[in-house]
Amino acid sequence: MKLNKYTKLVDLGKEYCLYNTYNSAAVTLPKHYFNTDLNIDKNLSADEIQILKDFEMLDDSEKRILETLKKEYNNESTGLVLSVELTRRCNLHCAYCYENGLRNDSVISDEIIEQIVDYVDAVSNKKELNLLKINYMGGEPLLAKNQMKKLHKLLEELCTKKNIEMKSVLNTNGVLLEKDFLNSFKNMEVSITLSNREDHDTVRTYEDGSGSYNIILQKIKECKDVFERDDINLDIRFNTHGGNYRYFESFLDMLIDMGVNIKQVEPMYTLEYEQNEFKNTLSRKDFLIWNSTIALDALLSRGFKIYFSLPTVLRPCKAYINDNCKIYADGNMGLCDASDYATRGPKLEDVLKDLNLFNEQYKEFKTWAPFNQDKCGNCANLILCGGNYFCRNGMCDYERYDIGLFIKKYLEYVMNGKSDMFVNM
Repeated sequence: MKLNKYTKLVDLGKEYCLYNTYNSAAVTLPKHYFNTDLNIDKNLSADEIQILKDFEMLDDSEKRILETLKKEYNNESTGLVLSVELTRRCNLHCAYCYENGLRNDSVISDEIIEQIVDYVDAVSNKKELNLLKINYMGGEPLLAKNQMKKLHKLLEELCTKKNIEMKSVLNTNGVLLEKDFLNSFKNMEVSITLSNREDHDTVRTYEDGSGSYNIILQKIKECKDVFERDDINLDIRFNTHGGNYRYFESFLDMLIDMGVNIKQVEPMYTLEYEQNEFKNTLSRKDFLIWNSTIALDALLSRGFKIYFSLPTVLRPCKAYINDNCKIYADGNMGLCDASDYATRGPKLEDVLKDLNLFNEQYKEFKTWAPFNQDKCGNCANLILCGGNYFCRNGMCDYERYDIGLFIKKYLEYVMNGKSDMFVNM
């Protein structure tokens, strides 16, 4: 009896867990049920066979699953995601930043702010829109606080008028955090990059080489009351590399001792860029293993919940959905927050004259589907991966975790009655 390619076998010692990436169904079977080709070699009971059929784990369901994935795949959405670069200026000079060498003094103008509001209005007139998500970026976005407040207020007014839910993310280094400023917003995630002091003050420095660790901790503590609000959440990003991953557990202890409400801590792999001298001596493979074992245990044992989830619906990356875009401070448009200024597209003012102009210029991406590539369309990891997006270094360079190890850890917590620690699974 053969399993379909979307069902993963996870080694649990004396048993295998059969995990269906299509619907998250999980079943355990003894290892002696399987032959050397990892097909089921034992005669199963009628009830056992029916369970595998109901959970769509057998190979006769493979064709139907693929057809359903194709049918449900859609480059349209009732949500709109905008990444807004408020300024290209920054008050830090981080060793690994992808914008090193690309900075200038541009700050978003009132004219561009009004054009962004007009763009959201126009998109909402073109199609059903029930969610707007704004990612505030820089440079350092808090160097343009007044512009951010103005844009946010205008968008809130528009969304209220049109009954559109609005959420936002502030990606900041934290140096300029202010309690009163944050309290003027609603439904916001505040994402700050931080690591252990020695590492942080080596790679996240001011222009003169001095460290920023102390001031960021001070600012976070000053905003402690803000992060107690249900609708303002603090996320800490731990940019992981060979010089700091061994200090992750003591770093978490420091965060707990700080006494600030932190929604989640996310270890992320630190990438290298050709304009930087920074080199990550931790391989991606070793990061995936570490992040799926030691890092997960460190977080979960300290009460930090995991918000990452394995996808069960095949959706395009946000960049590949029509109308989603990045808007630079000077009004040029790009595909998403992973795109750089060199690949910018049309001016926002021109798109407002012809709303199809942006999607047409990026037609290669906005009409893209993984089924059009043989390697992707026929791949067993298609649901987990989503396809070969432009921002990836390699065809299958998509994981934040070793999938088998992540599933194993998740099942361990499920069997111990702690499935709530994996919030979105």
